[in-house]
Amino acid sequence: MQNTDVHYAGDGLGPRDVFVNGNPINYVVYANPAKGVVEFAPLPLRVKRNGEIYTRKLRGNVLVLFTGGYVSNNIPLQRFGEKGIEEVDLGYPRRTPN
Repeated sequence: MQNTDVHYAGDGLGPRDVFVNGNPINYVVYANPAKGVVEFAPLPLRVKRNGEIYTRKLRGNVLVLFTGGYVSNNIPLQRFGEKGIEEVDLGYPRRTPN
């Protein structure tokens, strides 16, 4: 079973915005809001001698917002844990194909 607090690039949940202490962080490899840890790859990308990509860790107040993926397009923004898809879907009319 997957931990709902852990977010990483290949987990299949779609694109997300990650903020640490209110600052947006790009190129995030791993984020855990429960522990307050974010690992990201700073630009320019660098490679270690063993072939791994150089990353940095930030600690603080971590906020992860879903910006797409499995959420339908007619919902402007659904924040993680805010409302279920069923609750959000009640207030928006469905698009009808032409």
